[in-house]
Amino acid sequence: YVDPDTTVNIIKDGKNVEKKTIELPQRLTNVLSCKNPRCISATEQELPHIFTLADKEQRIYRCLYCETKAK
Repeated sequence: YVDPDTTVNIIKDGKNVEKKTIELPQRLTNVLSCKNPRCISATEQELPHIFTLADKEQRIYRCLYCETKAK
């Protein structure tokens, strides 16, 4: 995932024209895998591993299926 404190500079013709701050994505798909052995994503191999942003301040993501916190 992306560090939310990152700044991206947009450069055109050798000049900095814009600065953008990056935000944490609301959903991560197939980036993390759930560590809960009882989670359906652990047994169903075709199922995508989906995590949603539960706490933006603490940067906590939770599994969509079982609510296990990502580590």
